[in-house]
Amino acid sequence: MKQQKKQGNRSSIRNRKKKKNLKEESKPEVNNESPQPEKTKHWTEEIVTFIRNCILIACVVSAPYAIMLLYTWYHLQSGITRPIVKLEDTRQMLVFGMQGSGTTQKSKELNQIGAEICHEGSDAMDAFARDGTISWAHAIQALDEKPNLDLLCRRPRPRILHSTQFESSPCSYRVVWDKCWENECKRIFSKNYGCLHRGDCETNFNRYLLQVRHPLHNVASLVVKYCKTANIGDYPHGDVMEILMSFYPGTKWTEMKGGCIEIFSHYWLEYNKRLLPKNNKAVNSFYRVEDTSACKVAELGGFLEKDSLGYVPTVQKVKSECKDKIQLEQVNGSFGDINREHGETNRVNKGKLSITLKDIIDINEELASEVKKFATVLGYDIS
Repeated sequence: MKQQKKQGNRSSIRNRKKKKNLKEESKPEVNNESPQPEKTKHWTEEIVTFIRNCILIACVVSAPYAIMLLYTWYHLQSGITRPIVKLEDTRQMLVFGMQGSGTTQKSKELNQIGAEICHEGSDAMDAFARDGTISWAHAIQALDEKPNLDLLCRRPRPRILHSTQFESSPCSYRVVWDKCWENECKRIFSKNYGCLHRGDCETNFNRYLLQVRHPLHNVASLVVKYCKTANIGDYPHGDVMEILMSFYPGTKWTEMKGGCIEIFSHYWLEYNKRLLPKNNKAVNSFYRVEDTSACKVAELGGFLEKDSLGYVPTVQKVKSECKDKIQLEQVNGSFGDINREHGETNRVNKGKLSITLKDIIDINEELASEVKKFATVLGYDIS
């Protein structure tokens, strides 16, 4: 019995010790050491870090631009890959086509058959315009009025018109608009406006063509692109109005109360009438965008002629690409379906607005009659 009691006492003592040890272990450790002060960076280390971060940011921001400049220099300005084409060197073809007529699509098609045609640019030292240009703005070269350059150049016209469409500039490209850009605007547009009539264009082309589009489709595209609504009394974007007033100062644009439909119907007439070959000796030929293939445009532009003055590698590519297609077109007729869509590239009016001749009649009956008559001349039936 005594032995059993001793064993029980021993086990209870061990249990109490275990509980005591567990309690001590569960207590958080107390750090009696005094906290160490944070190590501060020396001012030189902070400057080095700041400079390093600035360099990294500059590299990230500037690298794409630097790569673009290097790519442009290598292909267009170095003479390594091909002969340099200067501003005064003659190109093969310039196509005039007003906004909304499918010039972006047509330039894409022409490049696909091997012709290097730039959309809205003719400086081959700054853009891929080795063989020519397709542009609405270059049509000012074939006009014969006196433009209002004070109005045109009083502010920038972003995403619509810029002097660099004709040639590069010494002004800072980091600045949107300043006195330098204003003076450059006046200089370049003064030099180019009417130069075909004067015979002093700095950049000349072997062929000048006019691209036209169905008037109701073209006008609808312009309304969707530059107007809030097609309602009577609603005018196009302010930049568009001032450009029209600058390039066609004899037309009373601000007195047109029928809104965007009336203004752009007038613009369609003004632009295409003045550039039609029978009205303008500078223009060689015209074609309808809806039924004229890229190969047909190349043929009209002189690329397929035996004595073509075009860049030899380009002429060879175009001839190779178009030989069978041209023969097929000659069998089936040069023009196909007049209602064929002009393409999807840069197309803005995707079912948003449809304009009929009656819409123009309701606004201005005389204007509607002129549009219908001229559309017939171009081969369109809009009755």
